[in-house]
Amino acid sequence: MRIPFPIIPKEHGAWAVLFVPMFIGASVTGRFSLNVLYLVLSALGGFMSYVPMQTVLRAWFFAAPGTEKLRAARFWASVYLGCSGLFIVPLFLQKLWLLVGIGMVGASAFLLNFILVRRYEKNLWSDLVAVLGLTLSAPSAYYVATGKLDQAAALLWLLNFLFFGGGIVYVHMKLRAAAMKKNALSFAEKLSLGKLNLLYHFFVLTLVGILVVKNFTPLLAMAAFVPMTIHAIYGTCKLSNTVRFKNLGLLLLAHALAFAVLLAAGAALISAQAGEAPSGRATVSNPATSKISDSANLQARIDAASPGDTMFVAAGVYEGNIRIDKKLTLIGSGGPVIRGSGNSSAVLLTADSCVFQGFVVEHCGKMLVNEDAGILIKSNDNVVTANKLRDVLFGIYLLQANRNVVAYNHIVGRKELELGERGSGIHIWNSLHNRFIGNVITDCRDGFYIQNANHTYLERNEAFGLRYGVHYMYADSNVFLRNKFYDNVAGAAIMYSRGIVMRRNSFARNRGFASFGILFQDCHNSSADSNVIADNVVGMFFEASTGNSFQHNVIAQNDVALQMFQNSERNTFAENNFIDNLNPLSLVGKRTLTQWSKNGKGNYWSAYGGYDLDHDGIGDIPLKIQNVFDYLEGRQPNLRLYLYSPAAQALAVAAKAFPVIEINQEMDEHPLMKPVALQELTKP
Repeated sequence: MRIPFPIIPKEHGAWAVLFVPMFIGASVTGRFSLNVLYLVLSALGGFMSYVPMQTVLRAWFFAAPGTEKLRAARFWASVYLGCSGLFIVPLFLQKLWLLVGIGMVGASAFLLNFILVRRYEKNLWSDLVAVLGLTLSAPSAYYVATGKLDQAAALLWLLNFLFFGGGIVYVHMKLRAAAMKKNALSFAEKLSLGKLNLLYHFFVLTLVGILVVKNFTPLLAMAAFVPMTIHAIYGTCKLSNTVRFKNLGLLLLAHALAFAVLLAAGAALISAQAGEAPSGRATVSNPATSKISDSANLQARIDAASPGDTMFVAAGVYEGNIRIDKKLTLIGSGGPVIRGSGNSSAVLLTADSCVFQGFVVEHCGKMLVNEDAGILIKSNDNVVTANKLRDVLFGIYLLQANRNVVAYNHIVGRKELELGERGSGIHIWNSLHNRFIGNVITDCRDGFYIQNANHTYLERNEAFGLRYGVHYMYADSNVFLRNKFYDNVAGAAIMYSRGIVMRRNSFARNRGFASFGILFQDCHNSSADSNVIADNVVGMFFEASTGNSFQHNVIAQNDVALQMFQNSERNTFAENNFIDNLNPLSLVGKRTLTQWSKNGKGNYWSAYGGYDLDHDGIGDIPLKIQNVFDYLEGRQPNLRLYLYSPAAQALAVAAKAFPVIEINQEMDEHPLMKPVALQELTKP
């Protein structure tokens, strides 16, 4: 099929009306991101489609054009709209759904313009409707750059419409003068032809002046309208029947560029809108407290503050990394966004005894070796609380930082990266006596990575969708209570550490290749009390781990409850509930010297078939902790195909009745007849 010749809009002014507001909308945010590029390409496709779409609509509702012309229009309308839709998909994937509403308003403006042109021919009102639709590019660019469609976006649309509408009014005045075909116009005729032009520009200048006085827009916004207003007055006074459209177009383009530069120069104030102080400036309530209520350089305000000050930061988007190098309290109001530059850490905390609370932190660097994080802490005794971190490599990174409190933060990593390319949600290195409470972490590599960090305390945190929920390396005397680690490769990996205390935690649904509820590697003298380890491939895995104590835990519905290497010795299991596990123990070796009871009390095993004649709650015959099918599978891996088969179950029953195969020597001498009471799990 022969591809028709491209159909390209020839209204040169319309290009400026589309893209100058888009430039202004992005400039106000200070960020020309990839999202803005997607928007530019999508808007370009939509704009290019309007000429062929008009041809198609005329064919539908009025007289059909020639066949070849209609075929070309349909072809290029499909191509342009297809490209527009393709480039807007990445924005929809980021849930920027309000673009649909903006697009519907733009489409309505296009249809109204089409109806007006067909019914009344091209006139002032049809052109103003077109400008109304095209200048939607300003709030669109602002929205895709900030994720907000607020008062600032509405003001951008209004200011751009007023400016470009002024150009339309001026051009139509010139066209009416040319239609009179008189060599010279009297002053009365000029005034009659130009009165709408003069009234419009004076009205606009007055309206913008009111917005400036009321602190809705900066003074530069009014200055942006002055050159066009002066030109409108001069053009009315010099009105003639001669219109040099090329010169007029260039002059209007120059005005548009000046307007864009002046309006963008006020960007720091334009984005200080809804929910902020009317003055748009910092207010001081006492010598130690200041309120930031605009989006001016936040770093400059931090640098100007005195040690010990409290700064309340208003809602808005604050572009660029910040560094806090003196004792300050920064409290966000309404979720202000600290948007990093994409290099290094978005927030760097190097001073002691600071508070950082109530912010959204995003877009840090991409280098693991540089510790690029949403918040990088290199100091002591700080409180980092109630923040949201997103699009971060590491979430919160503590580097040689002691006695900090990190609480109630919500951290989302970069899901698009492979697990090994991500950083940890909270990463602690060579740091002591830190506390982590109530944090939620997902889509990172590890939830918590704790290395060379003794006396760390974790409570009521939640970590899911990760490699390891918590990962200890050479970290002694740590405590974690009431945490939830689920839907990970491993709930916890405790490696090369001593004296770990785990109480009332949950390790659940950790499934995948080589998945564990808890992995103990070279871990010694730790205790686990009242935890739930459920629905994992392996409940707990042990290698070269000794002297650990486990009591009052529920180990339930795992494929393998415990997997141990023979070099894991002198571990104690007492008063635990082993419930409905497919295999109670997979042992690599013959014996581990594990103690399966303490003070005459063993564990509850749901598969125990013994009896209790003296009614002391303890089985009268010991329980061999073994699974004959697991033993055979270790020698013939293909037997796993029959894991859930009746034959496997029959083999298990036969092994209990006739224990002729010596699998291992692990035995609970005092198995419990009833599960440990669940209230044990709620003890303080």
